[in-house]
Amino acid sequence: MAVLSSRSKWLLQQLVLLCVGCGLVGKSNAQPQSDLFTLVEFSQATIVAPNNSFVTLPCTAQTDNVTYPTVTFLQISWYRNGLLINFMRGGYYQGIQRLNKSEYAITSQLGILSVNQQTAGVFSCTARGQLNDGYLQDLSAWHNTTTVRVAVAPVITGDTQVTFSEGSTATLWCNATGVPQPSLEWWTEDNSTRLAAKNFSSLTQDHSSLSLTVFMVHRDDSGKYECRASNMAGITRKTQELFVHYKPIITEISESQLVPVRTNLLLTCKASGYPAPQVTWLHHRHNLSVVDRLVLSHARDGSLYGLESDSNVTTARVLTTDGGQYTCVASSDVGHQRRHVQITVQTEPDAPALKQESDVMQTTISVSWTEPDFHNSSIVDYDVQVRDLDNGAGGWQNVTVEDSVVRTRSAMACNLDPFTRYAFRVRALNAIGYSDYSNPLELQTQPLEPAQLEDVTAVAQPSGTTVEISWRIPNDWDMSMGVFRRVVLLHRILAFQDELQRTEFNVTARNATSGTVELRGLAKGTQYSISVLSNNGFFDSQPVTVTPITGTTIPGNATMFTVTPLSHERLSFDWTGIDDGGTPLTRLMLSYKYLETPDDQQSWQEVASGDLPLLTDHTVVMGNFSADTAYRFKLTTRNAKGKGRPSSFANVQTPPFRQPVSSGGSPLSISSAALTTTTVLFACSSVWLNLLMK
Repeated sequence: MAVLSSRSKWLLQQLVLLCVGCGLVGKSNAQPQSDLFTLVEFSQATIVAPNNSFVTLPCTAQTDNVTYPTVTFLQISWYRNGLLINFMRGGYYQGIQRLNKSEYAITSQLGILSVNQQTAGVFSCTARGQLNDGYLQDLSAWHNTTTVRVAVAPVITGDTQVTFSEGSTATLWCNATGVPQPSLEWWTEDNSTRLAAKNFSSLTQDHSSLSLTVFMVHRDDSGKYECRASNMAGITRKTQELFVHYKPIITEISESQLVPVRTNLLLTCKASGYPAPQVTWLHHRHNLSVVDRLVLSHARDGSLYGLESDSNVTTARVLTTDGGQYTCVASSDVGHQRRHVQITVQTEPDAPALKQESDVMQTTISVSWTEPDFHNSSIVDYDVQVRDLDNGAGGWQNVTVEDSVVRTRSAMACNLDPFTRYAFRVRALNAIGYSDYSNPLELQTQPLEPAQLEDVTAVAQPSGTTVEISWRIPNDWDMSMGVFRRVVLLHRILAFQDELQRTEFNVTARNATSGTVELRGLAKGTQYSISVLSNNGFFDSQPVTVTPITGTTIPGNATMFTVTPLSHERLSFDWTGIDDGGTPLTRLMLSYKYLETPDDQQSWQEVASGDLPLLTDHTVVMGNFSADTAYRFKLTTRNAKGKGRPSSFANVQTPPFRQPVSSGGSPLSISSAALTTTTVLFACSSVWLNLLMK
């Protein structure tokens, strides 16, 4: 066996070392005899490197100066996942090993050319050498490792959409994995705000997740939230959408309004909510049905998180039945809301009604009317028309009305013909149009004052209480004066200033041009002032005055004549209502008969002749009549025209005698009591003797 020189021996050792490093020499199974060398620990137990990056791992083995000289050969070996690295396969390289004899140390570096899943792993190093030219063996323990891991970009998992009800607690989770463990953040959708814990939310992070909690979540919290996971491998973003369910809210609706009839109506209702609400319309609590005049349209708009639904109702040529309450109903699975719209349909006014009470004059007529129902559109004007009914077939003519006609509801037609029939009608105007005309009202203007009568005469009639008046209509009487309807007499006694008494006589004969009337019930023998007037039903004419004197007659009898016994010899005689015939009475005669004596055996005898008061109403007491005797009395009057008719008979029975007659009494006495209670006594002995003899 050849003996190698020292130089050759060293070269052989380097070759062996090279072969071992290249993997040509396998790892010895021999365990190190002792820990002669101490491996300096790596500065990092774990190294995370970006993918395809370059990483170097240093390894240093140290010993003391006593041991070191016994080592004849020394190197650093590298292991990946417990296996000796084969540098010939690529991916790794070993830097130059440096011996530092002063510090009894050897240093080596492992280079990972491109860190990836195939080159990363758990790396360890150990010192290998020969002691006293012995076998190659491990001279240090394997207790120092470094893990090289490939940095992995974060991967975020979790839901992309979450839904919560308004008012609840909403939690958004962000779960991320990566090497190294990524850091997590929540950002707003526009990337302008990094979310931090605030009064309505909180952030909670554990090893691999970060939760965003929103308390009392509101619809305004809806939107996109971005979770960001970052490490040295990069940044990963993932958007999570938060949907907040909330009850429908009607955000816009047409206002209650007045709608003219026969125009178009558009009602709009907008509602927001999530999920998107369905909008429907009710009319008088009933669902609207599509008809020829009705169009229902629906639309949806708005952001994804606050959907708006529109519903429009279009009605062509609105009718009065289209008025009333419309209800917009917005509904979804989480609730509903209702809002009302009141539609009032405006139509033309009703026709006014003319009042019967009108102010009618000779050339003017004022009419008035009641305010009609104007159907929610105020009346702005009235149109009044008049038509002449007597003068041909004239048409309707407008009547000029005052500016205040809406308030006064009256109008005056002027320059009319007297005593002419006219018809009036009126209609109202509002913003929608004119009403129908009212029912016509026929009125007649007053006539002019009638003309004065002509050829008026007054003739006293024989009765003494009647005057006959004759008259004639003047030739200038025309229709403007109306119709000659009656003759009016105004009379009083000429000597007295008494109030005139009015007596009217209707003219029954049509187209009468003359006539006579009788004024009755006048006092006899009295001069009267009588004014004669014509009347057309409205006015009296100027008077024509006559002053006739009524005639006189014989006096009339007493309308009441009674005899009342006062005692067995005294009687009371009463009479009233004697008509003096228009001339003063000249005599009153009181006559008697005995009832028990036949008429053919006796005649009337006067009780007093010429001594009774000449009064038409009076009471007389007379005495010295026979007791227990039946009498019949009558009263007869006389004036200058002659003797009047006697009164009706008055029968009387004197009471029986009950006490002696006084001896000092007069044979006959008469007690006369006038209206002034004056008593006149007289005696007539001859009458007394005749009574006794009877």
